[in-house]
Amino acid sequence: MHSPSFPTYIGCIVPIYDGRKRQLKVPNELAKIPDLLPRYLGNIPEFTLALVAYTVSTYSPTSGARKDQVTVNLNIHFGVVLYEPSLQSADEASDEEEKDAGN
Repeated sequence: MHSPSFPTYIGCIVPIYDGRKRQLKVPNELAKIPDLLPRYLGNIPEFTLALVAYTVSTYSPTSGARKDQVTVNLNIHFGVVLYEPSLQSADEASDEEEKDAGN
């Protein structure tokens, strides 16, 4: 099975890594994540905690509707799944919310 990757609007692939079994040393290991972690396999479930590595850049177009307006680009480099809740723990959380709502 291949690791999921998410295509961006311009066709770039954003790799997703599996960080569930390794505690990363931040900031020292951030640039090394592609070498340290395996690719994440499967679909990413709801309520998963993830790290998203991106850079921010700005520019001001010289023509068009946004001429001279500062525009921001968010360039996503990769994602890391840090915690994935089990189905049982998600069900237990739903049961607790229902109990709380009843009081």
